[in-house]
Amino acid sequence: MKLMDTGTVDIIQVNYSALETDAADRVLPMAMDKGIAVNINRPFMNGDYFSLVKGHELPEWAADFDCESWAQFSVKYILSHPAVNCAITETSNAKHAIDNIGGGFGRMPDEGERKRIKAHLDGLSG
Repeated sequence: MKLMDTGTVDIIQVNYSALETDAADRVLPMAMDKGIAVNINRPFMNGDYFSLVKGHELPEWAADFDCESWAQFSVKYILSHPAVNCAITETSNAKHAIDNIGGGFGRMPDEGERKRIKAHLDGLSG
């Protein structure tokens, strides 16, 4: 945040997801206010996200914002934040890469749906 305050950066990269939301409190709003682009890394928390959702059905209401997989559920949550410009997904599997890219297409969740995504994932994590 100190570096953003200097005006010397055009872009930052931070961790952010529905399960890692600390950046949303101060970092993302500050970047948006200062016109600094934001890349998000660790959208799947180095794979921990998939361990959490494994064995659970994607909620039916995810289809309301054109979401077809758990990977897209996370990517759409991230990309729908108004400060976010890019999500860097981590995979070496071509099928997974195509699925991840799908999270950038179709309707994005609105603020109410974003809250619902977070609450749903929080419920899975206990």
